[in-house]
Amino acid sequence: MRSPKTTLSLWAILFLAALVALFGSAEAQTPAPENQPGVSLATNSASAAIAPPPSVPVTNPQPPTGDGIDPLQQAAEAGDAKSQIKLGQRYLAQGDFTNVAVWYRKAADQGDSEAQCLLGNWYLYTNNTEALKWLRKAADQGNARAEKMLADCYRYGTGVEKNPSEAVKWECKAAEQGTASEQCWLGDSYLTGIGFEKNEVEAVKWYRKAAERGYASAQASLGELYATGEGVKKDHAEAVKWYRKAAEQGDAECQFNLGLCYARGSDVEKDTVEAAKWYRKAADQGYTDAQLQLGIYFMQGSGVIKNDVEGLAWVYLASAGGNERAEKLIPTQEKYYNDASLLEARQRATELQALIAANKASTNNNSASVSQPDAAQNIPKASGSGAFISADGLVLTAAHVVQGATRIEIVMAAGKLDATVVKIDATNDVALLKCTGSNFTPLPIASSKTAREGTSVFTVGFPNIQLQGFDPKLTKGEISSQGGFQDDPRQWQISVPIQPGNSGGPLCDENGNLIGIVLATLDPLKMAKLAGEIPQNVNYAVKSSYILPLLDDVQNLPPPLVSANGTKFEDVVGKVQKSVVLILVY
Repeated sequence: MRSPKTTLSLWAILFLAALVALFGSAEAQTPAPENQPGVSLATNSASAAIAPPPSVPVTNPQPPTGDGIDPLQQAAEAGDAKSQIKLGQRYLAQGDFTNVAVWYRKAADQGDSEAQCLLGNWYLYTNNTEALKWLRKAADQGNARAEKMLADCYRYGTGVEKNPSEAVKWECKAAEQGTASEQCWLGDSYLTGIGFEKNEVEAVKWYRKAAERGYASAQASLGELYATGEGVKKDHAEAVKWYRKAAEQGDAECQFNLGLCYARGSDVEKDTVEAAKWYRKAADQGYTDAQLQLGIYFMQGSGVIKNDVEGLAWVYLASAGGNERAEKLIPTQEKYYNDASLLEARQRATELQALIAANKASTNNNSASVSQPDAAQNIPKASGSGAFISADGLVLTAAHVVQGATRIEIVMAAGKLDATVVKIDATNDVALLKCTGSNFTPLPIASSKTAREGTSVFTVGFPNIQLQGFDPKLTKGEISSQGGFQDDPRQWQISVPIQPGNSGGPLCDENGNLIGIVLATLDPLKMAKLAGEIPQNVNYAVKSSYILPLLDDVQNLPPPLVSANGTKFEDVVGKVQKSVVLILVY
């Protein structure tokens, strides 16, 4: 089976349609952190095989003109349904929740399916009966977003008795007219049997729909099914075709697979030069299997000029990334090198690692510069959480939250502000943003060195905001391990529950100090593929010791808070909430 790429959690895509309801679809690719299989970033995004939803889109129609006349209000009061929807969205952006449902209902009562869907979604967590009524009205008119949410209601028993067959019916209706990421998710679900009865033929059908729309993850999965003969007649030529399409879009695993095809002559003419080319593309993205093969090629002089030092350097790099084959190969090869060559290979491996990290950071910095978007680009493609760390507007978050951004907004109770990327540490997945303004409430940062297994921690963030709302959500737990994914010393494993949208949020100690940043969770679907079982609440956060170097030149950071006897935990949380912000990425 295809080794799963790093994607976000299963829950995220289940609610993609709900988020896109206000804005339409957004299918930007979501970056994967260091090709860690089964690890899922906790960022809302509109892509990837098990793609997270885009952030809650908050439109802000134009306010009244200078003469006091509000054209939108006038049109809404005159009965124009689309204006009523936009007015509801304006109230949503302003935090005037009382008037949101009022204007959605006016449009919904006129039979507008978009308004009916929005109104149904609005009621999901307050009045299930009303939610189901309006979602069904919209779904009966063919509204894909309402069909998707109705499917979720039947699957999870939200306001209605669980009915898997009814859930599948509405899911398929929605996917027929939905985004490629939704169709790919449906393929994943049929392939694994999670949420659906396992059916490889149906998986192939939905992968093909998404793949033909250019969705790289679906192309990769379809290529593997042709290679293995699951759900379709085995056809290596078709496998190569779909591998190539995904590889040309930058899918590292497919780049590696395509390299294997050229190396073996599988339905392509055997060509070690072409194989080395695709191995290098994947290796440059940190794909350890490709780094190992590229190292062997340099040692053998296959497809590249023979270079033993370069070869061993790539094998070192693969081993450092956790590749067991590379680790076993090293002692069998090192005996052929003198001390000077071994030192040179290690130094070269360090250089290669730095080049890969610098390339990622450069991509982030180039893409995260803020520019004024045109109307077609005014659609949030992802959301996450963050926290002010200085009174003059510095915000700390995860680097993957803002990767690929053309515009960033910070949303607070007082309104929205544009933000720019000041610094990014791609290696540790940390980003520093800057808002214009002053008198923000900063969160103090404390050293992570004293935290141990069992230390109580919590986070406040904005998970699944379209369904769970805009209020910050508290979850708490303990530090489960001093090492993160595959014992990464830069991270903790934590039992604090997180969901899509929590990425970048502060991990705080009981005094309200930031001692880490929430990063990722083990993805249930991916782990089901890898290990045959679903993980329970396995999440990760980067330690503040690896965040502080990014802040060396930042002045006037507040000092860490010390324990105050008699301080209630609720009061600590209340202070942290004043610093936490929602981050919208365009």
